[in-house]
Amino acid sequence: MHHYPKRIMNLFRRFEPRKPMARLPGIVVLVLLAVLQIDAGAKDHMAKYNVVWDSPSKDHNGSMPIGNGDIGANVWVEENGDLLFYIGKTDAYSANTRLLKLGKMRVRLSPNPFEEVDHFKQELELRDGVIKINSSGNSSGNEVELRFWVDANHPVIRVTGKTSGQTMIEVELEHWRTERTRASVGDRSFSGLIDRDSRGRNFAFPVYVEPDTIVPERAESIVWYHRNRNDAPSIWEMTLETQGLDDFMSESSDPLRNLTFGALVRGHGMKSASPTLLQSSDPVKEIDISVFPLTAHTETADKWIGKVEEQAREYDGVSNDSAWSEHKEWWNRFWDRGWIHIDSDSCEDAFLVSRGYVLQNWITACGGRGNMPIRFNGSIFTVDGVQTNNGVDYGPDYRAWGSAYWWQNTRLAYWPMITAGNFDMMKPLFRMYMDALPLAKHRISEYYGFEGAYFPETMYFWGTYRNEDFGWQRAEDSDPEVIRSTHTRYVWQGGIELTAMMLEYYRHTEDEEFLKNTLLPFARQIVRFYDNRYSRNEQGKLVIYPANALEDLFRCTNPTPEVGGLRFILPQLAELASGEEEKAYFLSFLAEIPELEMDVSENGIKHILPAVEAERRRNNCEKPECYVLFPYRLYGMGLPDLEIAKETFRLSPKEMNGVPRTNGWVQDPIFAACIGDAEDAKKRIVARSKYVHEESRFPAFWNYTYAWVPNQDHGGVNMIALQHMLVQTDPWSDAIHLFPAWPGEWDCSFKVHAPGNTIVRGKLENGVLVELQVAPESRKQDVIIHLDE
Repeated sequence: MHHYPKRIMNLFRRFEPRKPMARLPGIVVLVLLAVLQIDAGAKDHMAKYNVVWDSPSKDHNGSMPIGNGDIGANVWVEENGDLLFYIGKTDAYSANTRLLKLGKMRVRLSPNPFEEVDHFKQELELRDGVIKINSSGNSSGNEVELRFWVDANHPVIRVTGKTSGQTMIEVELEHWRTERTRASVGDRSFSGLIDRDSRGRNFAFPVYVEPDTIVPERAESIVWYHRNRNDAPSIWEMTLETQGLDDFMSESSDPLRNLTFGALVRGHGMKSASPTLLQSSDPVKEIDISVFPLTAHTETADKWIGKVEEQAREYDGVSNDSAWSEHKEWWNRFWDRGWIHIDSDSCEDAFLVSRGYVLQNWITACGGRGNMPIRFNGSIFTVDGVQTNNGVDYGPDYRAWGSAYWWQNTRLAYWPMITAGNFDMMKPLFRMYMDALPLAKHRISEYYGFEGAYFPETMYFWGTYRNEDFGWQRAEDSDPEVIRSTHTRYVWQGGIELTAMMLEYYRHTEDEEFLKNTLLPFARQIVRFYDNRYSRNEQGKLVIYPANALEDLFRCTNPTPEVGGLRFILPQLAELASGEEEKAYFLSFLAEIPELEMDVSENGIKHILPAVEAERRRNNCEKPECYVLFPYRLYGMGLPDLEIAKETFRLSPKEMNGVPRTNGWVQDPIFAACIGDAEDAKKRIVARSKYVHEESRFPAFWNYTYAWVPNQDHGGVNMIALQHMLVQTDPWSDAIHLFPAWPGEWDCSFKVHAPGNTIVRGKLENGVLVELQVAPESRKQDVIIHLDE
């Protein structure tokens, strides 16, 4: 644990001494059970969150998500008895920067075990990471037990099982990218495909959707791929040229050109009937189908085919029993990392909240260990025809809000990973930004001629602006920071917030290699940008202008997310600096950061303003004034001036143009938890846990407000809020605040992660903490209980 010296804290703000292990009267803490006993209790809880369907689904809207962190599938059984699944992958980016589905598979069994069936069951068994499908009592007399799983330790999808009678099997590839198609902005299925022109009406150049290639004459497998053309215009090159960064081409390589992705499909005892169809040679009772997805940069398509064939051969050396056993072991370890289980025997709302937390954690794990970060607008689990109320089938490759990473949304899938203990899943996000750091530094050198880095709010994965926001047609002498989009112009605080996230990652893991090779190199460049870009006033304080306060205030001065964010990260960076010179630099710059802008409300209580002044406020409900509660914990439970925090949240806008904003990335339940308002936090998270896409059968496919289905920023906010209701920590002390905003009527068991490689386990019954275990034991003295507040 790192303790921040008093001289640093005095530069930041005054904090009062903290009472260790402050327990309120009436709270009895009994350490009764060993670690294994509590872990066993968590296993008992998991089964009730399994998703069980007793009938086939009408179509893809009735799919279940499953994955291994990089490869995902949407799985359903149609009413005709066919098993279908879409295949997704985290890095399958087309030449138009769209994240595409790899394909769709259909599995037919004959005699059909799902035809006129008395008993049908499709169950997502969370503990073992598998979808089980079985039937009995059907007209054909053929019964089946299937396991659908995406190997947690190998890049392969498995469909395995048994039938009661001899069965013929067919596996067919259904593909929709069959010919080269000219894209049109007027066709909604292409909306978000690539950036439009500076007027937002047309593509800036001819845009084509390229077809997949089906490999012919395969004796015992289906192979297909989508290959980004080498002779087509490079979006990467055009983007760098448009944004005045073409000199960077000599320092890097095109991440899209020659990128090839697809899969090889094979089945035990099956042969090719056509390039897209496998059939069993003879009737069988054993089902064993494997799909090997692959994304790779290769010089030729043939080399990609060779790589996917080698991938399949390598898996031949893995026995089915060991693969299945090790797969279950991975998922069992995953669920044992941490949990928050609310006792829901007497309350449906509590069950919905608890199940939502578990299922969102499942979706995150299924798409969170890949080569690329999680897409907020659907992850790898989008399907076609999501918004059928207008009669439009958008196709499985569509996702609203396009191909860029939007920081305001993306971050919300990653903050809950810290308390949940999913540290491995944060690495793809950190890696993407570190890979983009050289370009970001080059941009500052080209645009300003000084040292530093910033990252746009809407960003291609290689680090440039989204061209539609930057503007395709620009005068050669135009100011590069005055981009076309007024909403995201000057919205650069994402670099500060990512630094804060890295600091939290380090506080929890104490990973010294991460500190040295990732956190400090990244943070230095972000800090340097703010130091070099903005001037000082007569008092020597930084004046951050022009600026946006998120997408809420335009052309403002000293927005609270920037001021609060710098005041949050600089004391921590000073303590972690690589040497005295760097430490002195961070402290010197901290002394130049202005105070947060405040006002006094009609009841005489101070509250924080979103900025000093602004030309226009949009009331977008992002609440920049509340960023000092989260993600920059300067105010809140256990910290001074809690009344200021409460008044700031009370006065923050709750609607836009008369319409309440409560879902998607709206963070109100998090803010309510940060100020200790258990009743408000509960009300909001219960309502959000019911906000499921009506046409989707899976109960954690959140609706598409400000994103796409399944909405990852909506689920992320729910997880963060529940975690903050249960536990809060800050970098200014070693305190672990338990139940700072917890509804007294919600009994629960939990295992959460805290700074200093600390794990806190416990059980709450009838408002009494009857079990508490803290590892290491020395950290138990830092626990503060808030149950009776």
